[in-house]
Amino acid sequence: MAKQKSLGDMVPEVPADVQEKADAYAAALRRLGNAKEKKNGCEELLIVAMKDADITEVRIDLGNKRIVLSKKDTLKIKKVKGEGGDSDGDEGDDE
Repeated sequence: MAKQKSLGDMVPEVPADVQEKADAYAAALRRLGNAKEKKNGCEELLIVAMKDADITEVRIDLGNKRIVLSKKDTLKIKKVKGEGGDSDGDEGDDE
């Protein structure tokens, strides 16, 4: 395969299928950025709500997982490993 000249030298002719894939990739990056913004906003709202309610964990996914609020105001997802006991061995951990 011949070496492609850099864009500084000239604008190369890009095959249509390559351009299509590049456009799809760029669109996916934009969607990812938008999703991260939404996730971060939801995370901030949840942290405030949990602090206001003075709770440090919320069960999700039909009780199979829980969101834990650390003392450093970060959220972690933990699996629930069974009922009635320490679910993951890190209770009291201040992460």
